[in-house]
Amino acid sequence: MDQSRTMSNEPSRRGFLRVGALASAGWGAACAPAAPPPPAAAPVVPAAGSQKAAWETEWDKLVKAARKAGKVVIQTPAGAGFRPAIDAFAKAYPGIEPEQQGFPDSNAYIPKITGERQAGIFNFDVGATTVTPLLQAFKPQGFLDPLRPVLIRPDVLDDKAWIGGFEGR
Repeated sequence: MDQSRTMSNEPSRRGFLRVGALASAGWGAACAPAAPPPPAAAPVVPAAGSQKAAWETEWDKLVKAARKAGKVVIQTPAGAGFRPAIDAFAKAYPGIEPEQQGFPDSNAYIPKITGERQAGIFNFDVGATTVTPLLQAFKPQGFLDPLRPVLIRPDVLDDKAWIGGFEGR
């Protein structure tokens, strides 16, 4: 078993993603046009030569850690439907190679993920799936983490970036 893929408190690709790099930039930027943050919520942009906003410093650390890891593993339903988003991520973040792993259907996916989670194994960093596994299997077993706490970029936190607003999803 690859120990780097089990649960730990050490920095990892999964840790990077949990803090929102892929969720807040890769998928958000690739799946929907980015909306500028509203003026009231926008951080003050530091003048040239001054310190960065806190979120920018945190973001830079996350990207650096992900580049050190070198790749991000994304599980999606089988097929090429997610390829444009994955390619957009690769272009936006050179040095972080996105590896797509397809799964055929929920009948195969649910038992696989359930067994891995119960064993503390995380073979992928991000999963895109249908509603059935999410609501019928993964949510009741506590496999889903809340998204909002790991999003740090103001452009992603802006409700205009989400169809129906963030809470509407």
